Amino acid sequence: MHRVLTTVLVALAPGLITCGGSPPRQPVARSPDTVCVQVLRRLRQCTDLYVPALVDARISYDWPPGFAAMAEKEGRENLVIRAFEEWRAASTDEGIDAACTAPSSRAARTAASEGPRCLTATACQPFVDCALEARFRAPT
Repeated sequence: MHRVLTTVLVALAPGLITCGGSPPRQPVARSPDTVCVQVLRRLRQCTDLYVPALVDARISYDWPPGFAAMAEKEGRENLVIRAFEEWRAASTDEGIDAACTAPSSRAARTAASEGPRCLTATACQPFVDCALEARFRAPT
């Protein structure tokens, strides 16, 4: 169960920007791995919005299958607490690098196609919205 949340947290990461204000925009990289790293690092900066929104999206889409039932059984808040713990561990620089360079990384594939669009957001909320919309719209 713990590993499922961590895997999905990292896989859903593509798409955020720094919270609050209008930070300087980073140039959009061309390499899928580099775009993925930029996206995941911005997601990390927007953790407080990203993690609960991710849990809500996973409940709504029942992804992975059975997640909605798990939320009903364990409670959304318990899943959010656990997701925060797992995301903090998975969103280290080393964890991000590993997620973005794994051969079968969905995070890297989604970031390559949707990351540049999401990276133009100037606040956390639109970045999180973009990232989650991209993740759940993209084929699994």
